[in-house]
Amino acid sequence: MTAAVRSASAQRLLRVARAYGLCARLLSREGGHRPRQVARLLLEELEALGWHRARDAAGDFIRALPRRARRYASWLATNAVPAYETSYREGAQASGGQMLTMADVAGFYRAFGFQVRGERPDYLGAQLEFLALLAIKEAHALLEGQKEAAALCRQARAEFAGRHVLPWLPSYRQRAEAAGKGCFASLADAVEAMLAADRAVEGP
Repeated sequence: MTAAVRSASAQRLLRVARAYGLCARLLSREGGHRPRQVARLLLEELEALGWHRARDAAGDFIRALPRRARRYASWLATNAVPAYETSYREGAQASGGQMLTMADVAGFYRAFGFQVRGERPDYLGAQLEFLALLAIKEAHALLEGQKEAAALCRQARAEFAGRHVLPWLPSYRQRAEAAGKGCFASLADAVEAMLAADRAVEGP
């Protein structure tokens, strides 16, 4: 792979990382107070990546937001629609199920030096931040010419998304719709579309 191709791939990966990171911010206390501004930044990244289905869902998120950002922030603060993997995964509530899920998530985090502060490991925001980190690590590995390290990060991103994010997003979306919180349903659509587009890109 030429230096120019490596650089272009790394730049794309950094956009992917920013997109995941902005989704995570929409689930954070900081982003919750200005969701429209954060979502518009997300739209720019998704447009640049050519991820049109995700971009459309992000646009739906903006349109579904309540008029006052304070209300959206209060929904996050009160956990109006829980965004935790173990709240939806079948069997997670059984004896030991939640612990096993948490342990597997934590194992991924530990392997790549990722730490969660102030939240549970299975929180969607934390999971998206982890995916962002993996994309950044892959970009760095590409720029350094470390093909095996880049492939490992790409594989881990796909595996983590398949095991710990994609399986419960439909249930999260359904609960958001049932609760009358369409913005969270649209955010789930955006994340799902992003994951599909990310996994569809072949590695270098």
